[in-house]
Amino acid sequence: MGVVIFGSGYIGEKVYKRLGDKIKAVIDNDKKKVGQKFHDIPIISLANYKEKYCDLDIIIAVGAGVVEQISHQLDMENINNYSIAVEVYEHEGIYTDQDIEHDNWSAYLKQLCDKPGYEVLEVGSRVVTESLI
Repeated sequence: MGVVIFGSGYIGEKVYKRLGDKIKAVIDNDKKKVGQKFHDIPIISLANYKEKYCDLDIIIAVGAGVVEQISHQLDMENINNYSIAVEVYEHEGIYTDQDIEHDNWSAYLKQLCDKPGYEVLEVGSRVVTESLI
């Protein structure tokens, strides 16, 4: 189907590298950019999104300091089909292992642990807290 990204700056470029032709439009609050193109993808206003693209999910692709502002803007417009791009929180120069990324994690664990004589009891994660009192 496709997605719409919110932001045509640096993070938007990184998301474009990952999603490419899955991006059907780009929302930007900069009125000077609306009507322009982002890699042949139309840059639209939030009002345009609500009129023509509201059936597509939004991926917020802005700097980490602006994510809360954009989330609030979408919430105020009663738009809740959005998520935050993973690229927002990636740091340049920090190695990420493709084998253990979220989408590859199960296959990685199967390869690592699914061996004769072994039994995988559970795969998952937990939030663990400890009281210091």
